Amino acid sequence: MVNFYESRPPLVVPAVHTYLFVGRETHDGQPVWIFREPPGPHLEGSADDDREEEVLIAFEDRSLYQILDLRGLIRELTGLTDFHPLVKPTEPSPAPARREMFHELAPEIERLLHSDEWSAVTITIKYTDDGFSITIASDQQVEWSFNLHVKLEADLEARVRAIFRESQVPPTDDYLYNAGQKRVLTYKLPRDEATTIALCGRLLREVYEMRDDDELAFSFRPKRAEKSG
Repeated sequence: MVNFYESRPPLVVPAVHTYLFVGRETHDGQPVWIFREPPGPHLEGSADDDREEEVLIAFEDRSLYQILDLRGLIRELTGLTDFHPLVKPTEPSPAPARREMFHELAPEIERLLHSDEWSAVTITIKYTDDGFSITIASDQQVEWSFNLHVKLEADLEARVRAIFRESQVPPTDDYLYNAGQKRVLTYKLPRDEATTIALCGRLLREVYEMRDDDELAFSFRPKRAEKSG
């Protein structure tokens, strides 16, 4: 897991935390993933009672993307090369086989577009934060929202822009936040079920390069209750 310390003038210093996987449990009906910190060094001559108490840390499915394997850690640290351009980053490994079919999309998009209960759905690749949100806008168009890391996901941003540019659709929102580290892109398209399903599949395939063994997660947001008189 990586956190970053920032200061002025700009200096970004990574803090890498190592956790050991303990197991999976259920809390309030939701799965949680339990990790612990590695044990500290045991000094010679100290009693066993002097050792620090074991610390357990729980992550929900939606937060598990913060736990990185070695490849993910290298990718995250590569984003610091603009701040510390000392060594040229290594070339990425060849991508694994990608998914071509997304049968699970159709029922979820139908659920969104033909229900009075839901206003939006966020579609992500399970255990990651790779994905996008679809919202039914007030003008009954479909609003597509992307939240991208400027330095780490510049290639993803370029692919998103290219796909919508093909349909001559400009972004309705395009701005930076979090000290210029994150970008929000928003587009609007007509509310059409077939078009929405097809575009979801294309984004997952061409932008996020979803793998054969990946799964999708759908998080729906309910409509706000109308206030009475």
